[in-house]
Amino acid sequence: MKAVTKVLGVRIVDGGEEQDARSSRRPSSVEGFGRNVRRHRQKLKLTLRDLADRSGVAASTISKVENGLISPTYDKILQLSVGLGIDIDELFYAQSRGMVPGARGVTRAGQGQVLQTRDYRYELLCSEISHKKFVPIVATLARRNGRTRPELIRHQGEEFCYVLSGRAIVYTEFYEPLHLLEGDSCYFDSEMAHALTSGSEKDAVILWVASAKANGLANLHERNAMEGEAPPPSRRQLRRADILAAIGAHPDPDRDD
Repeated sequence: MKAVTKVLGVRIVDGGEEQDARSSRRPSSVEGFGRNVRRHRQKLKLTLRDLADRSGVAASTISKVENGLISPTYDKILQLSVGLGIDIDELFYAQSRGMVPGARGVTRAGQGQVLQTRDYRYELLCSEISHKKFVPIVATLARRNGRTRPELIRHQGEEFCYVLSGRAIVYTEFYEPLHLLEGDSCYFDSEMAHALTSGSEKDAVILWVASAKANGLANLHERNAMEGEAPPPSRRQLRRADILAAIGAHPDPDRDD
């Protein structure tokens, strides 16, 4: 009979075989995500208006999210996590635990926490560990179906994407659209308005890694406000001309000019 040891929520079986104790958890749904938002809001005794004021997301939008009527975009997910004072993983997985020395998360194939939006299917990986420095996601980019340039969003942080299959297009406010093939990658500033779509009539799948510094910046701004100090300026507050001048030395490799 094999001995089983449990370390940080992971079952270690003699002989090197191991299994995440939560690997059998079911992926999230729009309704499940909404329930988590409501649970955290009510735990803090916040009204919809209170959370709207804290997050910058309209109260009507929060109500629709909580009732599973709409799927929020990634920027709205970040805003809600900051408004609730929790890590983004806690909105997807109720039993997530904080990062501690020696912690490790395991996600078996197809067992990530899933949220479907109009343009993306997000599958969050290793969401049993919260307060990570990076948020790893496998994202499916919906095929274009004749649609034109997508709506661009912006949020704090930095992002990396790597095309696992298909073709992807990275749209940003300062560069021409960047076409990525399987095996190509891109790293960019998330405060620059951006969006990704499939570059063909088939869905594309990418590994999408976002930094989790949004929560840290929010906490810093809160501390500064309590101490009567102005929050540090974000790159979004810089003049557009300054940003264009700065990136002029590093033009898009796909541009002709």
